[in-house]
Amino acid sequence: MRGKLSGVTFATGRDDGAEQTNSYDAIFCLAVLCLGDLTTSGAQRCDPRLSFDDFERLVDGLCPA
Repeated sequence: MRGKLSGVTFATGRDDGAEQTNSYDAIFCLAVLCLGDLTTSGAQRCDPRLSFDDFERLVDGLCPA
């Protein structure tokens, strides 16, 4: 069933650098923390392209304590 939602807006962006803390009710990250070329190249490891520290920083930025 399709319907109209009132009071709902969507925003897109590369990072949350310009956003105020707690300015969103929900954040949808659909396969955005995946490097597609690692998949297509058959890579067995993602480091040094995406380190755990970088991943943690990105996720912490989305959900600050």
